[in-house]
Amino acid sequence: MGVTVQVRDLDAGVQERLKAAAAARGQSLSEFLRIELARLADQLDEKRRITDILFPGMSMPITLHRDFDMQSFIDEMKAERDSR
Repeated sequence: MGVTVQVRDLDAGVQERLKAAAAARGQSLSEFLRIELARLADQLDEKRRITDILFPGMSMPITLHRDFDMQSFIDEMKAERDSR
């Protein structure tokens, strides 16, 4: 069974943009947010796994540039591994 998440003090403009994005996909706002939050959690897990591989034992978090493309990085790492 799922849990309920409440977000307080969300800017009205942000809410409207999220509603518009959901409508463009033919989804309710709740469905859209559920899917996007699950995708975000997957990306965070992948980032943590990559950080653990590249920087084992590191106790401080790594901040990546906001334009960093995780999927491209993963693809490059896999290609490098497969070329060995």
